[in-house]
Amino acid sequence: PAEPEAPPDPAMVKRREELRARQAAREYGRQVRDIRAGPTANQTKAPTSVISEVRSVMREVMVGGSMLLLCVGVFFAGREITITAGYSESTGLITGLLSASFMLFVEMILFVIRSTREEGLARLYRKRREVEGVHNISSLPQPRPGGQPLETLKKAPPRGSSASKDKDR
Repeated sequence: PAEPEAPPDPAMVKRREELRARQAAREYGRQVRDIRAGPTANQTKAPTSVISEVRSVMREVMVGGSMLLLCVGVFFAGREITITAGYSESTGLITGLLSASFMLFVEMILFVIRSTREEGLARLYRKRREVEGVHNISSLPQPRPGGQPLETLKKAPPRGSSASKDKDR
């Protein structure tokens, strides 16, 4: 005759369920690891933060303002140097205008070099993010292994802790 089976220990049943939930969460993580979720037709891209927009505008205003101030300064410096050297007022104005125009040209070239470098860095950063597969993953469904809420997975004690050793006994 077959021996009657003893009822399972409730602590062991609970531990088995937690282990199954962890395994299901790992499998789900493996399945969705390579998925890149971008905006679909009914979704829009998340707006960039206001702070970064303000910083960008302030940086552009500062570059433009410094270019203008530098040109005005070079104009007056060229004018004063020419007048101090003994030339007429009209020659000083022409020299000042030519100096300011030359400085504006130099600043324009420096601006193009700066913006090209920043665009290259931004392109490199976007490429690196694509290679890593990091996009907007907030639209992915949250794992619910075995139909259990995530809170049950979070409550499981870490391996090797005294609480998990007590459960195993």
